[in-house]
Amino acid sequence: MRRLSRLADWPLAAKMILPTILLGLAVLVLGVIGDEFVGSQLHLMRELAVDDLSTVITLSQVADDVQAANGGIYRLLTVRAAHVNGIDVAAEVDRLTARIEQARARLASLGTRMPASAPRQELAVLRSNLARYRDTIKVVGSMLEMDFPSAVALVRPFDANAHQTIAELTGLADNVARSARDQVAHSSALIDRLNRICAVLMIAVLLAAGAIASEITRRTAASVRRIAQATLLVANGDQALRVETLARRDELGAIVESLRSFQSNNARINFLAHHDALTALPNRALFHDRVSLAVQLCAAGRHCALHCLDLDHFKAVNDTLGHPVGDALLREVASRLISCVREGDTVARLGGDEFAIVQLGVTDPQQAGALAERVIEVISEPYEINGHQLMVGTSVGVVTTPCTDLTVDGLMRNADMALYRAKAEGRGTWRFFEPDMDAAQQQRRVMEMDMRAALAQHQFELYYQPLVNVATHEVSGFEALIRWHHPERGMISPAQFIPLAEETGLIVQMGAWVMRQACADAATWQGGLKVAVNLSPLQFKDRNLLNVVQQALTASGLPAWRLELEITEGVLLHENEATLAILHKLRALGIRISMDDFGTGYSSLSYLRSFPFDKIKIDQSFIRDLSAQSGAVAIVRAVTGLGSSLGIRTTAEGVETEDQLARLISEGCTEVQGYLFSPPRPAKDVPRLVAEIGKRPASGLVPVVVDSPAEDAPAS
Repeated sequence: MRRLSRLADWPLAAKMILPTILLGLAVLVLGVIGDEFVGSQLHLMRELAVDDLSTVITLSQVADDVQAANGGIYRLLTVRAAHVNGIDVAAEVDRLTARIEQARARLASLGTRMPASAPRQELAVLRSNLARYRDTIKVVGSMLEMDFPSAVALVRPFDANAHQTIAELTGLADNVARSARDQVAHSSALIDRLNRICAVLMIAVLLAAGAIASEITRRTAASVRRIAQATLLVANGDQALRVETLARRDELGAIVESLRSFQSNNARINFLAHHDALTALPNRALFHDRVSLAVQLCAAGRHCALHCLDLDHFKAVNDTLGHPVGDALLREVASRLISCVREGDTVARLGGDEFAIVQLGVTDPQQAGALAERVIEVISEPYEINGHQLMVGTSVGVVTTPCTDLTVDGLMRNADMALYRAKAEGRGTWRFFEPDMDAAQQQRRVMEMDMRAALAQHQFELYYQPLVNVATHEVSGFEALIRWHHPERGMISPAQFIPLAEETGLIVQMGAWVMRQACADAATWQGGLKVAVNLSPLQFKDRNLLNVVQQALTASGLPAWRLELEITEGVLLHENEATLAILHKLRALGIRISMDDFGTGYSSLSYLRSFPFDKIKIDQSFIRDLSAQSGAVAIVRAVTGLGSSLGIRTTAEGVETEDQLARLISEGCTEVQGYLFSPPRPAKDVPRLVAEIGKRPASGLVPVVVDSPAEDAPAS
């Protein structure tokens, strides 16, 4: 059966039909051999029957000839003894001798036809005896006339010899017949033996073919069974293929190769399903399993800490240097995080620039704090990425066990809240989760739901703060600022809900409403007053922004030149080219574009060069410290000088005192805004504000509208 291993590369169909082919060949060979042998034996028997029958007949005829010759001699003697005349003795003797010669001729003919088993020497002796018998007949014939008694004396031994010859011929004939019978019996026995041998060989061939077929079937079934078991193992995620010995090139071998390929692909798919493709760290799904395992270990007294962190200023790297640099930075961050943890801990990338760590075996919260500090220190070290020197930081939120919510979702949520607190307190730091954070988070969720309801129930309102032209001392326009009248909590400061709207994305819907309402209100104002509307960076991510502005202008009928859009440096920081394209389209409509909070970023001058702004608004932080001894004066002077040289108007925010106003006028500021003139007021107060501010004297300026200060925030 070992030779069957050579058939491993044969197709299954060929191997399965092989026993049938072998059986057919064996039957054919045995049939040909048997037919040839039986034919030869039958031919031999036919020849024996013909030759031996002819020999027996010939011997019988020779015996008859001798008998006839012997009888003829006695007739001559009898006739001669009776003195019967008229008999031609010589003629009779010639006839008898001719009969003997005929017998000798028959014996001679038998020499070429006798079977190999016949006694050829006896034939020669018989022919010699017949020759003497012939000669004796001739002598007897000649002596009958001259010496009858002597003739009779000669005949007596002749008679005895004749009878002996006849007996020998008869015995020889019997021997030939018996030999023929024996040969036929022998051939029949051979044929019977061949039949038995063929039957035995046929049975042996059948058994051999059956054994081969059984072995092939057994091996094939075993291979199929192993392949089926291996398939189940691979399908269940087993990475070890259990069919290594099936090194074959038949159909089963092809299945094995397909299974190997599937296993390889499955391993890759399984890895990608549980790991981040960029950093090869565990992804959120695998991290969830690791946290679940850590929770189970807590029941045995082995506590853990969960760290959630994200990178500070990573988006700026991505936007300014491109995603390839950002991806390389993330891989380096992943490598540094791995270097911070011990074996058994898990570092995962949850998405974007968000990472998390499961720290096992935490016996003291100080261990978790030490790891958080180590992470912040390592991540904050400089990076060398593709020739760029980069600096990013991180904030970390930590939750340790045991805790009240010992579930995977609870731990993740608490760590996220701790991270949010760390970021809110200045970034680059870490915080433990505290129960009051959950309360704050609940308040945030409630406020988010209330904001969604406020948009649907029209609880928001626009307030307007005047912009005053320092040259004419008249109102040149108003900045639209959103306010929220909560039905239960009353007036909510924009500083509370605007950041949340930015985080949740509601600022896009809110900004669209502000745009429509501001244009509608401004369309009712007399004297061509402008309206300034703040735009959030998130609104520029909404590719429908241009349509929103155009629809607001069309619906209200407000001329485009009376609409002024205020953006911060954060707008230009994100997706610079796309943002600039939208700004150019807005400006092409006739809308004025203003840069708000100028000087608070780090690349304002490059933005002024990349886009022709109509106005620069100086941030109120510089106005509050506007004194001769501070550097704020120099900054204001530089901004107003820059604006003058570029043909860009400048507006100072947060003007609250006469001294500030006088300083700004002396530095060349073209427009002011602040509580010195009015806090933000409802839309219905706009006509009164315009009239009262217009009545103010050119000198000795004093506030004409007094109201309790309220914290302002952009409309969107």
